[in-house]
Amino acid sequence: MGYLVENIEKDKVSFVVLKNSDTGEYVKIATSHGAAVVQAALSLDGRIIDILSPDSDGDFLLNPLFRGRMLFPFNDRIPDAKYVFGGRSFELPVNSDDGSAIHGLIYNKPVMITDSVTGDSFASVTLLSSISSDQYDGYPFDVELQITCTLSGGGLEFLFDVHNSGSCDAPYALGWHPYFTTEAGSQIQGRFKSYVDVDENLLPTGSNIDIKDSEYNFTEGWSLTNRKLDLGFTAVDGVTVLKRPGFALKMVQDVLFFPYTQMYIPDDGESVALEPVTAVTNSFNNPELGLRILSPGEHQSGKVILLLENL
Repeated sequence: MGYLVENIEKDKVSFVVLKNSDTGEYVKIATSHGAAVVQAALSLDGRIIDILSPDSDGDFLLNPLFRGRMLFPFNDRIPDAKYVFGGRSFELPVNSDDGSAIHGLIYNKPVMITDSVTGDSFASVTLLSSISSDQYDGYPFDVELQITCTLSGGGLEFLFDVHNSGSCDAPYALGWHPYFTTEAGSQIQGRFKSYVDVDENLLPTGSNIDIKDSEYNFTEGWSLTNRKLDLGFTAVDGVTVLKRPGFALKMVQDVLFFPYTQMYIPDDGESVALEPVTAVTNSFNNPELGLRILSPGEHQSGKVILLLENL
């Protein structure tokens, strides 16, 4: 049967699933919840390997860690849910116990399937999330996020396109929050220039620390065992490799669009969030941290690719 696109519903959550029925590869995306990438498995030498660490069925709606969620029109945290843009002050909906606004406005909102295509060597689906200027007092802008996900023998590809459909400039930041499965012996490898220094509240201090002068040099491999990590890193070539025993998962992000990679190890130590982001925490109040401004009619786009390799 080859490549297929299926729509399913479970426990009031709607999904679109891309799959290769011949190999068992698939990706499952929650269309009722902001295009969250819930599960994915890729093949390597005949093996099917689950690459994501999902919420339990009971936790998905509670969303304790934003696993797999798309973070738009801002990512990470805006303290006190307040920011200033164009000389005006805005206040976003609070969705964190500390009074912050975190991880955007679409993570629990439905997206529209605008296209789906299957061929002999791929399956793809295009999803659209729209925010209108009258929807949120704290974000009175017309913006659209289009995500095209493609499953093929080369792995998974996500193409992100952000469009200002309104009549005034619009600020935004975008991120994706996948948690990748780890196990004993797992390592991160990649080239990064610096990390964004943060204070005790994990808010940027205004300084970037050179990787060479830090404990976070991933060039030769950095063990995840018994480590704590919650920082944003400036990417060099956009390649982050998660080495697991016997194989590696490679994430390639377009550094012109996603210049940062946010990394986070949850308390259970059983996964790592490797997040391609256009900006880091609180960019709406510190534009130098990656805030993007779209002119009316403007599009900005970039890709993220996931693939498996032998070590």
